[in-house]
Amino acid sequence: MSEIREYYSDCKKQTFYQKYWGGESIHVGIYLENYQETKDDNLGEFIRDASRFKSKVMANLVKSYMTTYKYNFDGNGNKIKFNIADWGSGYGGTARVLSELWGNLFDVSVSCYDLSDKNCEYNAKINALEEFSDITIYNQSFLEIENRWFDVIYSEDAFVHLDDKETIFKRAYENLNKDGFLIFSDIILKNPDTCDKETLDEICRRISVSNIGSKETYLKCAIEAGFTLCNYIGYDNDIKQHYKHIKKFYIENESTETRSDEIVQGLDDWIRHADNDNITMGIFIFKKDTKN
Repeated sequence: MSEIREYYSDCKKQTFYQKYWGGESIHVGIYLENYQETKDDNLGEFIRDASRFKSKVMANLVKSYMTTYKYNFDGNGNKIKFNIADWGSGYGGTARVLSELWGNLFDVSVSCYDLSDKNCEYNAKINALEEFSDITIYNQSFLEIENRWFDVIYSEDAFVHLDDKETIFKRAYENLNKDGFLIFSDIILKNPDTCDKETLDEICRRISVSNIGSKETYLKCAIEAGFTLCNYIGYDNDIKQHYKHIKKFYIENESTETRSDEIVQGLDDWIRHADNDNITMGIFIFKKDTKN
């Protein structure tokens, strides 16, 4: 985990994510249409719209599932409190979208957990500027959480950075209320059986891990921890679009003097693996099995 903290502490990478990746988010976006380049189009806005739409997808999934086993109001007409956790929250974009969409309808409290002090500082800065009072930020690993009871834990593209997938699901199970939900997106291997070792090692080196999860990996770990799969949604094309758009936007707006070869090479690697169908993105929805 020290590698993750060190990676996001780099000033150049912080500038890159804040300026080029999506502004308020550090996750892969969902694209509703292909980018049509004209003189009036703004590629940066196009990327930010896709990132924000992904946040809206997650926020709506959280709302849909958290109200499955809870009413909005108690018997006295008071709003029931929902405790939600964002694991690997980055800049907290989805927490703010969730608060915007559902804060008036429910008594929502969101806890953001992130290892990077830079990410947490930027998250807090935006929350203060936009006056979000229902979001609490914890500068720590979500694997270190104990005895916190959440109705929903959600995460976006964070689990890929950790080797110990089993512990992720064990900690989620331990920290969820009865009938709680774990909802997350992640970058995963698309065809693990046909992905050769050299290719796999290259992907792992890129994010300093020894293994990459797959749909099958997550299903196995989740079931063993005590979860039941509710739904899975695959997004093959979005991961390809996201990295290609960001590379184009970055190169067009950075001079050769300020451009980072490391960042460009990293984008090229992800683009190649996405084009070769080695990686994809998926959203998983798991329910805590109360029989266990």
